[in-house]
Amino acid sequence: MSSPDDADLDFTGLAEPKSPPPRVRETPTPAEEEEALIGASALGKEGFHLIAARRAASAPGGAPATQVVLVVDDDLPTGELAARVLRRAGYQAA
Repeated sequence: MSSPDDADLDFTGLAEPKSPPPRVRETPTPAEEEEALIGASALGKEGFHLIAARRAASAPGGAPATQVVLVVDDDLPTGELAARVLRRAGYQAA
């Protein structure tokens, strides 16, 4: 029986999907169509478009104050901005 090759750096097996991907809808919803039109316009004028998260009727897993969100970004000001927005929404952000 041969031992595994320590020099083998093929990690592609780790990226194989464990479950099938979600089904893609053929047609977007009216809300998605509206966001796309707004986004295309903003992208052309400003060079970027941001879709802010919308708050659900109730936070999954309890009140926001009981939830901790780890913000990771390679751009420090962007990470700080995201953490500030989360804190204002009542979450604990680190």
